[in-house]
Amino acid sequence: MQQIWGSKGLIPSISRTAGIVALVLTLFAGRAQADTPRDQSTVRLASALQGLQRYAATHSLKDLDSTVESTGLDMSTIAPSDYLLRRRQLLQVWIQIFRVIERSPDLSYDPNDPRNVVYNCVTPPQDADGSRAPACADPRVIKDPNARAQYVAAIAENKAKAARLQAYYAMKQLDNLAMTSLQVELQEFRNWHAPPDSAALETTLRQSGLSAKRVTTIEAML
Repeated sequence: MQQIWGSKGLIPSISRTAGIVALVLTLFAGRAQADTPRDQSTVRLASALQGLQRYAATHSLKDLDSTVESTGLDMSTIAPSDYLLRRRQLLQVWIQIFRVIERSPDLSYDPNDPRNVVYNCVTPPQDADGSRAPACADPRVIKDPNARAQYVAAIAENKAKAARLQAYYAMKQLDNLAMTSLQVELQEFRNWHAPPDSAALETTLRQSGLSAKRVTTIEAML
């Protein structure tokens, strides 16, 4: 299979350090001379990798979302003789994006785990005298200091669970958007009658380190 960036095979996982992405950008920059005034594919894809570099530094979902939204090529500017190269480059960038998504701690959260149940209101523990304030009560109304401390801790824990749940669904939504975007991009190559290249693309996918389920799903898009 033709190597797209450098001679050492696939790009290392971005999850290690932002410096890896900087290295990839350096390797990628060497390809910029292959661009033409019309075809700025290398610049566009390098920009996507820079978005991943920002995300590695900030861990802001906005940076990752912006990267997903901007990753794509303008087929009308690509010469037919470059279709294979550009599709391989595009897939490599998407692999980097999916590596980041799959390694996100947000997706390690299991919303179905009973320990992760989020409550609308936390019920206070019993006071020393056996009384109990109603759910959602202001902690200040609880006179027993031990019960009040337990209640405050339970509220904080519930808020943390709610935040993790929100982050989980936000990352899942972004993951679905990324997969849909890749599917649209690959379909564009077919619409422009790009020659088949499944063997090389499947080899790239199987060496990518992505989950078997994702690899199978993307292979079906090729």
